[in-house]
Amino acid sequence: MSSSKNGPALTPELATQLTQAGAFILCWDVPPYTKFGIDHTVYTVGQKFKGVKMVPPGVHYIHYCPASNENDVAPRAGFFVNLSAGEVMVKEWDLDTEALVDMADRDQAQRLADAVKRFEFDSNLGPYPLEKYKAWVKLSNFITPKVIERLEPVGKVIPSVAKEFIDKKKQEDEAKIQDVTDEDMGSPTSSSSSSSSSSASSVDALETKMAAMDLARDSVKRFVDDDSFTPSSFAFYSELPSKFEAKGADASAITAMYLDKTHLLEKLMVSWDGDAQCILGELQFAFISFLVGESMEGFEQWKKMMAVLCCCDEGVKKYMAFFESFMGAFFNPFLI
Repeated sequence: MSSSKNGPALTPELATQLTQAGAFILCWDVPPYTKFGIDHTVYTVGQKFKGVKMVPPGVHYIHYCPASNENDVAPRAGFFVNLSAGEVMVKEWDLDTEALVDMADRDQAQRLADAVKRFEFDSNLGPYPLEKYKAWVKLSNFITPKVIERLEPVGKVIPSVAKEFIDKKKQEDEAKIQDVTDEDMGSPTSSSSSSSSSSASSVDALETKMAAMDLARDSVKRFVDDDSFTPSSFAFYSELPSKFEAKGADASAITAMYLDKTHLLEKLMVSWDGDAQCILGELQFAFISFLVGESMEGFEQWKKMMAVLCCCDEGVKKYMAFFESFMGAFFNPFLI
């Protein structure tokens, strides 16, 4: 396994200490040239690769993408794990789905785990890049096992683009197109349908927007026709509505709801049982899924959450400690 940066020089004593305190990730039968990564470090798999050792206990993100010796690379996929000291996680490469999965033979998995603890695969395990660990902690310090358990897909693997996400975005885009059509060209059921049609410039702008949406959607679909993305690949992110329903509220109250989204922040707090730190965990989960895992679904959720958290005038006054933590979670990725 090769990396663009060499790991820290380890003395035998330090290596023994880190091995005893760290976790192991055994990856069985991963083909050469596969892109394998842990946290925000990516490697190209070699012939002798069997996994990673000296992994600090805690939350990590494992990701991979099949590749060939001609540098043809498939879309990336990954999953979050929470490792304990001395734990050995055993995964094997599934040739049919081209993915890292739990080893089907549990007895064999246990035998391999025991062999790892006896250091039989020590020369095949690459050391965790400790020089990057502090940066990873800054990216993920609010992600807890509770956050992972709630947000991860049923299949646990987060693909770069899920078919369910494409379908959902298509529905949202079609709704937006309908809104623009109703506004710019006049809804057939509206009283304005008998009035003069919209200007040619509005029609041209609408057609251009629709063509751009179709082009973007088609370019993404090229990567999601594979059946490996079908089962349970949707992360369970918190719902953040773009439109608000306020029965009985006057115009000024509705306007205030759009300008100050503290009410949405408080709904998020309730959904996380009052644990506001989990909101920051979800923000980091989505950001890492996008930044490292190249997940468009994660990017969309991160944008939605940022749109809420950056528009909470009253919330800043009511939840000062939370927003102090939010500022750290927001700026840390830019300080790495």
